[in-house]
Amino acid sequence: MRIMNVFNEEEDDLPDDDAESVFGSKYSVSALALPLRKNTRFSQPHMPVRQLLRRDQSDRVRSLVEARAMSSLKYLTVSGADLWDIRSVAQACLRMSCMVEFMGFGQPREHGRALDSDDDRTIESRDTSEAMLHHGKLVSPNSVTITDPIQDIIIESSHAKELLSEKGVFDVVNFDLGESVSGETPLSELDGMSVLRQIFLHQRSAIAPWLLFITARIDRVQNVEQDEFRAALNRNLDLADPAFDASFSSLLGVPGSELRDAVNGGWDGCQSSGVQLYALGLGKYLLQLAHAQVGDRSIVELESCATYAMDGQAAKVLCWAFKVVPGPKILLQPQTGGQLPTLDRLEPALATRIADQVRNMGDMSRDLLQAPGVLQSALGEINLLIDSTNYDRTAYSAWLTDMGLLRQA
Repeated sequence: MRIMNVFNEEEDDLPDDDAESVFGSKYSVSALALPLRKNTRFSQPHMPVRQLLRRDQSDRVRSLVEARAMSSLKYLTVSGADLWDIRSVAQACLRMSCMVEFMGFGQPREHGRALDSDDDRTIESRDTSEAMLHHGKLVSPNSVTITDPIQDIIIESSHAKELLSEKGVFDVVNFDLGESVSGETPLSELDGMSVLRQIFLHQRSAIAPWLLFITARIDRVQNVEQDEFRAALNRNLDLADPAFDASFSSLLGVPGSELRDAVNGGWDGCQSSGVQLYALGLGKYLLQLAHAQVGDRSIVELESCATYAMDGQAAKVLCWAFKVVPGPKILLQPQTGGQLPTLDRLEPALATRIADQVRNMGDMSRDLLQAPGVLQSALGEINLLIDSTNYDRTAYSAWLTDMGLLRQA
C-alpha cells in the first residue's frame, strides 16, 4: 500500500499487514477512531420489542430483493442515533449480494425549535454510526444522512426536498415516528399526513413494487388525521359491499347497522377498537389515495400490522408494513379539458383484504414476553448491534434491569 506524505510530497510504502493494523480489515469496525467513552444513552428504539420490528422489516426487504432479483436497493428512512434499522437491512441484503444505498433524515421535531445539547449528541452518535457503516462497506458510498427533519420535504425549494428529488425512486421507505412521537411532539405538528402524501407523490414514477413501513404512537394522532381516516372508512361503507361490511363488522365486533356510529364516534387509542380503527383507517386512506391517481395508479396491500406497548403503558405504537404495486402507466386521450377522466370503481376485494389483515393484528409485546425464546433471541441480536456501534453492553443491561425486562430474560 502506498501512502502520500503530505509534507514532502513523497510516497511511502506501507506493507499490507501494517496497513491493516492501522486502518482495520475490510469488514472490521474495531480499528475505527471511536470515542473513548462508549455510548450509554438508550431510548425507545433500543427496547427489545423494537428488534422484533427490525427483524420483520429486514425479512420483508429480503423477500423483495429475492422477488426482484435486485443487486442494489434504495432505502429512505428517518434516522435514529444508531442507524440500527439501516444496519439490519444492509446486513440482510449483503448476504444476498445486494448493496443498500440509503438516505436518512433527522428525527422530526417541532417547527422553529433550535437544536439543543441532546440533538447535538444524537447527531454526533449518528455520524459515528454512519462512518462505521461506510467503513465496513455495508452500504453504498452514495448513502447519506442529513439533519433536516422529515417534514421539510413538504416545503417547496427546501434543502430536504431538493435532496430527495435528486435520489429518485426508493425501493423501501421506512417512515418511523416511533421515537419522536413517543416524546412531546404531537403528530399534528409533524404534519404526518402531508409527509405521507409527499412520499407518494415522489414515488409516483415507480414501476416496480416497493415497501412502505410506518410506525407511530396512535394516542398522539390528532383530529386532522382521525378525520382523514374516518372519511376513508365512510367512503368504503358508501360502496355497500357485503364482503367488506362483514369483515369490518367482524373486526369491530358490532352489527353492520352500527358500523357508521363506530366510525364516527370517539376513537380511543388505548382500547382495542380504537387501535383497529386507526390501523384500518390508515390502510384504507392509502389504498384510496393510490387508486385516485389517474394515469399512474397503484395498489396498496397491507402485508402486516402489529402493535407494541410503550414501557408498560396502555398507549400503543402501531406498525404497518405495506407493499405498493404500481399499475401500468396510462396515456389519456387528447381532450381540451373541462371534465375529469372517469375513475374506475375501487375493487372491494382490496379493502376486504386490508380489514382481514387488521383482524389478524399481532401483539409484539405479548410475543416478546410469552413466546418461548423470543426475548433471548432479540437480546442476542441487540448485543451484536451494541458491539458493532460503540454502545456499552453493561450499561444496556442495567437499563433493561431498571425497566424490569432483564429479569424475565
